Amino acid sequence: MARTGEGAEPPAWTPRGLTFLADAAARWPHLAAYLNEILLRDPALAAAGGNAALTSLASVPGIDVSLFMAMHEFFPYPAPDLAPGIADVMRRLGDHVLAHTDGDARRASFHEELCVRLSAAGRHEEALESAQASVALRRPLADRDRRRYAHALHALGTALWALGRYPEALEQADEAVRLRRQLADDGSPRSAHLAHALDNQGTLLSQVANHTEALKVRIKARDVWRRQVRKHSRAGETEHLEAMQAGLAQSLAHLSGTQLHLGRHEPALATAEEGVTLFEQLVPDPLPDGTVPYLLPPYQQAVSALGTALLASGRTQQAREAFRHAVAMAERLVEVNPQAYETHLLDDLSSLGVVCSMTGRHEEALETLELALTRFERLARTNPILHEADLARVLVHLTEAYAYSKGPSAALAAAERAVDIYRRLAAGHPRVHEPAFAQALYLRGVNLARLSRHMDAVDSLGDAVAVQRRLADTTPQAHEARLAEFLAALTEVRRAADSPAHEVVRD
Repeated sequence: MARTGEGAEPPAWTPRGLTFLADAAARWPHLAAYLNEILLRDPALAAAGGNAALTSLASVPGIDVSLFMAMHEFFPYPAPDLAPGIADVMRRLGDHVLAHTDGDARRASFHEELCVRLSAAGRHEEALESAQASVALRRPLADRDRRRYAHALHALGTALWALGRYPEALEQADEAVRLRRQLADDGSPRSAHLAHALDNQGTLLSQVANHTEALKVRIKARDVWRRQVRKHSRAGETEHLEAMQAGLAQSLAHLSGTQLHLGRHEPALATAEEGVTLFEQLVPDPLPDGTVPYLLPPYQQAVSALGTALLASGRTQQAREAFRHAVAMAERLVEVNPQAYETHLLDDLSSLGVVCSMTGRHEEALETLELALTRFERLARTNPILHEADLARVLVHLTEAYAYSKGPSAALAAAERAVDIYRRLAAGHPRVHEPAFAQALYLRGVNLARLSRHMDAVDSLGDAVAVQRRLADTTPQAHEARLAEFLAALTEVRRAADSPAHEVVRD
C-alpha cells in the first residue's frame, strides 16, 4: 500500500485495501497494530483511501489516537466526498483532544473545526452542540480576540439555520456582522470574512421573510465580493482569486433568490446567469469520472437558482434544462454524502416536476414529484420543524400535476394536505408561510369548483384572496399579479355558485 516514491500517487487499490484492513481490524483487534504502522509512516494515505476507508478506520477501537492526530493534518476542506468519513474521525478524536488541550481558546478552536466538519456531513444537531460550546468558550475572551469570537458566532448562526431555528440564527448573524464591520480594514467593508457574514445574514433575513432588508444586505455582500475579486486580480494572487470568485458566484445566486421574492424577475435572471457563468469558469465540464470538485455544492445551488429565475421569467424550456443539470449534480453529491445533500436533490426534483408539468410532460412530472413526496414524507417524520414546509410545497406541486393526470379528486386530496400543513405553519410564522398558504387555499378552491362544490370553493378562494391581499398591501410588486388571479377565480366561481343549475344541485 506504500507509495512508489516521494510525491507519487497512492496505488489505485488504496481505498479498497484500507477499507478491507480497517473492517478486518474491527473484527480481529491484533490487525490494528499493522494499520497503525502503515498509516503512521504515511498519514495522508487515510484521506487518499476515501470516505469509506475513513469511516471504517474511525470504528476500529485499536487505532492509536496519535494516528488520528496525524491523519487530521491532511484532511482537505472543503471536501464534499470525504465529509462523512472525516466527521467520523473528528468525532473519535474529539474527546481526547478536548481532555488534553490546555486553554479555552484552543478548545474553542477545536470545537469550531468539529462544528464545520459535522455540518459538512449533514450532522447538524451535533454541529450545533460544538458551535454552542465554542461560543461559550470565546465569549469571555471576546474583548481580546473579536475576530475569533465573530467566527464562532457565524458558525453558531449557521448551525441554527441548518436546523430551521431561523430567528435564533439571525440574532447570531447580526452580532457577527456587527463585529466583522468593526474589524474591516480601515473601517470599510472589504474583507471576505465580512462578505461571508453578510451573506449569512441575508439568508436568514430571507428565511424570516424580511426580503426588503435581505436585498440590501445581499447587495452589500455582492459588492464586498466584487472588491475582493478586483483586489486579488490586480495583485495576481491566483490562489486567493479563485476563492473570491467562488464567493462572488455564490453570493450572486443568493441575491437572485431574494430579487425573485420581491418580484424583480429580470434582474434576478441576470444575477443568476452571472453567478453560473463564474462557476463555469471555475469547475471543470464535464466533471471527471468519480470526482467531486470542492466547488460542486455551491455550483449546484447556483444552477438551481438559475432554473428558478428562468421559470419565474416564463422561460420554461431553459428552466427545464437548468433543473436537469442541477439534479444531475445533486445526484453525484448524494452518492458520496446523502445526509448533507438529499434535500438539495429533492428540491430540484420537485422543481423539475413542476417544469415538466408546465411543458406537457405529465407522466414525467408525476413520477418526479411522487418520488420527492415519498422522500420528504420520510424526512418530515424525522424532523418536522425542518421539513414540513418542504413536504407541503411538494403537495402543492402535486395538486397541479394530479389535476392533469388523476383528476380533481386526487388533486383536492393533495391540496387539503398542503392547506392543513401551511395553516399550522402560518399560524406560527405568518410572514414566512402565508404566500404558500394562499396558493394552497387557491388550489383547493379551484379543485373544489371542478368537483362542482361551488360554495366550498367560494369559501376557500375567499380565504386565499384575504391572505393574498395582505401580502399585496405589503409588497405589491411581488404579490399583486397573483391577487388578480385569485380574484378572477373567485368571481368566476361565485358566478357558477349563483347560477340556476347550481341552485338545483344545492337544493
